[in-house]
Amino acid sequence: MKHGSGAAKGSTGDMYLTIASIPGTRKSVVSFLDITERKQAEQELRRSHAELEQRSYEISLLNEMLNLLQVCGTGDETYYVLGNYIQKLFPSDSGCLYLLKDSKTTLEIVCTWGDP
Repeated sequence: MKHGSGAAKGSTGDMYLTIASIPGTRKSVVSFLDITERKQAEQELRRSHAELEQRSYEISLLNEMLNLLQVCGTGDETYYVLGNYIQKLFPSDSGCLYLLKDSKTTLEIVCTWGDP
């Protein structure tokens, strides 16, 4: 490794090795290329791509949910849509939505999602 390449002298990293025979001789030329930074950049790019795909999926679900909420005619329809889409957006979570009843002293569960 070259000094100053970002890796400490004597440390290991990802290397690309090329061996080429010199025609007409019994000699070969060997070259090493440190590809550690390239591998790290590729890994970061894959992670970023997966994150963008997840965000795109979530935005798509939110758009679907908003479209359905706009056509809900009753509270029960609204709560059904909310429960289904919250479950899709947060698949490992569970919860419920409470509404304060007219008496202002009692809460009523109107939708649930996930395992209790």
